[in-house]
Amino acid sequence: MATRINTSSTGATQSTGSPQSPQTVRHSEYYREGGDLYILGHVPSAIIIDSATEATPDEFAKLAWVLHNPLYDDFSAATLEDWFTILRLADKWGFTGMKAMAQRHIHPRAEQEIPDILDRLCKYEAYKLPADIIQELYIQLCTQEEGL
Repeated sequence: MATRINTSSTGATQSTGSPQSPQTVRHSEYYREGGDLYILGHVPSAIIIDSATEATPDEFAKLAWVLHNPLYDDFSAATLEDWFTILRLADKWGFTGMKAMAQRHIHPRAEQEIPDILDRLCKYEAYKLPADIIQELYIQLCTQEEGL
């Protein structure tokens, strides 16, 4: 049984008001006053996040957890849905290495956790997994003994 990613000391986000938006939600661990985003390492381009349309604080926290994972190379706390969120944001913001990492974590687990080939195929296409993996699922779908 997988555990959920705990991205804060309290496991929750904080809701606070601001002059721009009374609905501003600030993540308890990854929010920094001033709004600047600092990521150590190579960033392909500036990241400007429109929180209303691109990511919730909890979704962004999943991506930040990959960058700041206290266990360095142990990502077992992430669920399959966490990896799909990380994949979507990494793809949107051009983090090609993180996108590839998410794909490596998704493919082996999805076969176990999404046993229906058609459901898996729809999810893979929605999240733009590599064409060779999607093609493999089409072949499995077309050659399965039971019908659709």
